Amino acid sequence: MEVSTKYQCGKCKFDYDVKKSDDDNKIIHICNQLHKCTVEGCNKLFNFEYNLKKHKLVHIYGKFKCKYAGCNEQFTYKGNKVRHEKQHTGIKPYRCRHEDCDKSFFRKDNRDDHEKIYHIDKTI
Repeated sequence: MEVSTKYQCGKCKFDYDVKKSDDDNKIIHICNQLHKCTVEGCNKLFNFEYNLKKHKLVHIYGKFKCKYAGCNEQFTYKGNKVRHEKQHTGIKPYRCRHEDCDKSFFRKDNRDDHEKIYHIDKTI
C-alpha cells in the first residue's frame, strides 16, 4: 500500500510529497539539487529541472482558465483544466464496480480510492 506524506526540508524549507510503500521507508531529498524559478517575485523550488521548465511556461503564456461562465478557476497545466471542466457537466463516468454500491465519480483515481477504502475486503 502506498502512503503519501507531506514533508518540509529543515535546511531549505522546501515542501514536498513523498510516496512510500510499506517496504520502503527511505526518503531522499538533496537540498543542493533544487531548481529555483528565477522570475522576479516567484520563489518556487523544484526537485527536477524538467518541472522548473514546465513551470516557467506559466510566466510566459499565463494560466489555463476554466471555460465555464462564473467559474474563476485557473490551472498551470491544460490537463488539469480539462479534468476540472468535466465537473461542470455533471457527468460522472466512473461508477463503483461493486454491485451493492451506486456511487459514481468524475475521476477514475477517485473511484479507485473509494473502492480501496470502502470495499477493501470485497473483490470486484
